[in-house]
Amino acid sequence: RNFIDHDKFTDLDGVKHIRVKFHVEGSRGRANVYAEVSQDMEPGEFAYIIIEQIIRGQSNAVALIDNRREMSKEELQQKLSQKLASLNAVLYGHSNCQWTQRQIIEFGDFAKNLKVLMCDKPDAKEECEKAGLQGYPMWTINGEPLPGYQPLEQLQNIVTHM
Repeated sequence: RNFIDHDKFTDLDGVKHIRVKFHVEGSRGRANVYAEVSQDMEPGEFAYIIIEQIIRGQSNAVALIDNRREMSKEELQQKLSQKLASLNAVLYGHSNCQWTQRQIIEFGDFAKNLKVLMCDKPDAKEECEKAGLQGYPMWTINGEPLPGYQPLEQLQNIVTHM
């Protein structure tokens, strides 16, 4: 094989990772293999290795190694709010918009790390008009617009690949 599908990214802690995906085939069928390593791991160590067997069109995934640690919600809120701040992200909203309020609540105590502009407030009116908003809530991350409410996990995926 000359090419292995891969994805390089930096996580919310600034650690570089690489994910790979490749196909294997043998006398008993085919499978996809997924693996991930990071720069802070020892040689030969993996975050995970998952084999997805495809038997008669049905997929069956088996984790051979799974060293991934799940972040607590508070940890995700903190790291994501800090990452968004470092990317000069702005959340445009309206005080009476339930989706704006829900977006802020998603960040819990760490919402204070975010730049939030309530466009119905006089002090934010000029900046909101400049942004040319289509509705609320609306994010701009690194100058790129992102409309609508975004769950934390979706925001995490977006900023991880920026």
